[in-house]
Amino acid sequence: MVATRGRKVAVGLVLAFVGGIGAAVFAMARNAGESATKKVFAGSPGAPLQIRIEPAGTFTSSHLWAPYYVIDKKSLSGPKAMSKTELTELRDKSWVDEAWAKEHGGMAGSPQVVRLELRGKSDEPVTVTAIQPEVVSARPPLKGWYIAAPSGCGVETIRFATIDLDASPPTVGYFKDDASPQARHLALFVTRTDAEQIELWASTRKATVDWRAKVFYSGPKGPGSVTIDDGGQPFRVTTETSSDGYKGNPVGDQLVTRNHSWDERGVSSC
Repeated sequence: MVATRGRKVAVGLVLAFVGGIGAAVFAMARNAGESATKKVFAGSPGAPLQIRIEPAGTFTSSHLWAPYYVIDKKSLSGPKAMSKTELTELRDKSWVDEAWAKEHGGMAGSPQVVRLELRGKSDEPVTVTAIQPEVVSARPPLKGWYIAAPSGCGVETIRFATIDLDASPPTVGYFKDDASPQARHLALFVTRTDAEQIELWASTRKATVDWRAKVFYSGPKGPGSVTIDDGGQPFRVTTETSSDGYKGNPVGDQLVTRNHSWDERGVSSC
């Protein structure tokens, strides 16, 4: 009887241990899912505004050459160190592959393009009134190389805001499109069914900058703000002026061309 009781107790302890592991795994999976969601959505429970941050590579930017990535030479010396298959795969993605860039110590080149979808949480209108960037830290620029593919002039643009991270404090300019003059104020009206999009073009000519921003609104219960960042971490952008520039060719066997004219002065188009 004693031996049988001991076996029953042992079995009970094993089941409890296994159950504990299962609960822990479930919690880890749930937290991972919540973390992934936070990378896409920004907001707070009490805010009437929801902001969706479009992942890089899932949209065609209205900027003439961004987004693109500066790659650390210590991780990958340059395009010549890549196979033609790798370069072709990058070209198929319009040279925008954030996951690949981060695997090779890369980060967004200036300007960093962050596209936001702004939507209200109810049928009551919310007015988005301003975007206020904040520099978290700044340090010397990444010295590497990059591939950019400037498009022709006259690209159709959506609403965008230029952010100068080198200014103290950072300055912001609002534009309806590339043919419109700079607006002094931002006034976007959104509801649950009526959304607005705006791209943030965050630039630096001097450094690598970590930054975040607050999106201010006026809602049915008064004003407030929502902080946006990269899944709980600051956005990060580096100037391209300390790196070697390559032009990505859209067609043909010559996939990239070294462009010395971009060195020090940065990417140009038109």
